[in-house]
Amino acid sequence: MPPTTATNKPEKSLKGKEAEDRVIGYLKEMNRPFGAADISANIKGVVSKPAVQKILVAAAERGEVTQKAYGKVLLFVANQSNLEDMAPDRVQELTNEVDVLTESNKALSAKSKSLTQGQYNRLPSGLLSTRICQT
Repeated sequence: MPPTTATNKPEKSLKGKEAEDRVIGYLKEMNRPFGAADISANIKGVVSKPAVQKILVAAAERGEVTQKAYGKVLLFVANQSNLEDMAPDRVQELTNEVDVLTESNKALSAKSKSLTQGQYNRLPSGLLSTRICQT
């Protein structure tokens, strides 16, 4: 086993309220369904899988997270009704930003296509046949 250095030191294992805050915080931050094993792995094993499972089941009973069973697998997701609503001004601002970026993306795609097509048209036709025969 390699010696631990300042860059690869494992974090200490969390217990109690710290572990609960870390697990619930991660689930709310990611805002998508996860299983206990996934959360434990994604937070680098700072909280063990059985502890994550217990924390999530308890949080589901309190209504902080939603629990969904798919066969033997339990998935958990942050309770969507507890999430903050975004102000209408901010929604409009983000919509405008998306529109600007979409137009920029279209312009760049067209430019890329024209440059690529231009380079293709400048190649001598015999060069392509030669390369095809070599491969």
